[in-house]
Amino acid sequence: MFEGWIINISTILACFFHNSGDFFFFYPLNNGRYLASSASAKKTLNKKWKGRTLAQAKHLLRLQTNVKALSLKEGEVVYKEGDEGKSMFIVEEHNGGTLEVQHDGHTVHLYHGGDSFGESSLLFERPRSSTVICVSKECNLQEMLRSDFLELLESSPESAQALKDMCRKRLFKKAVKAFSRAKNRGLENDDLIQAFHDADQDRTGYLSHNEVRDIMHKIDPNFPDHEIAALLNYIDFDQDGQCSLQEFKQLFRSFEQRGY
Repeated sequence: MFEGWIINISTILACFFHNSGDFFFFYPLNNGRYLASSASAKKTLNKKWKGRTLAQAKHLLRLQTNVKALSLKEGEVVYKEGDEGKSMFIVEEHNGGTLEVQHDGHTVHLYHGGDSFGESSLLFERPRSSTVICVSKECNLQEMLRSDFLELLESSPESAQALKDMCRKRLFKKAVKAFSRAKNRGLENDDLIQAFHDADQDRTGYLSHNEVRDIMHKIDPNFPDHEIAALLNYIDFDQDGQCSLQEFKQLFRSFEQRGY
């Protein structure tokens, strides 16, 4: 089956390990037929690696014991948009309840058991970007103070980076939804796709650094340019310096759930 293959020192190989760890692929990069496959594999592995690193960071948070139990009744507020960030929170895995995330009075997201939130204002030293309200009969949280949270991250730089990336992604998703509402649209998948096309001002099919910045400034006109660069680097799975529609859709769970 390998007849015709001549492998010598001049052959350039790219090796990508499959996520299962059971096997790997060799792609000769001097053969045009394999270039697309190797690029696709690299993009997939990049996404899985980021997801795994974030999962490990969240697991590290759940293992902490220096937390305070916090119980809320339906309608009670965890914090309001514009408040100073003093703590972050983890929703109890089994009886945590459901919390609603609001921006400018509009519901943009829900938190459920196992989710964490409130990290952004601690990591970026900025006011709360949203209001979080308990919307189930009862919500049970674990609260970690800012000082304990930052001390933990100092001991694990990789976890700190993963959580920063998660927070950047959350802020971008909130900004996209705010951008969609500003165009008098909703938050359904078709609305979000149209928001992408509206933001793509030069009609290239990609979002550039400047176009991502325009979206982010919808919720925070002072969002630093270096953070926009870090955000784009995180959501740009194929590392071509821009965000494609496919990469954009991968940020929102609803596209995966509905087969878009």
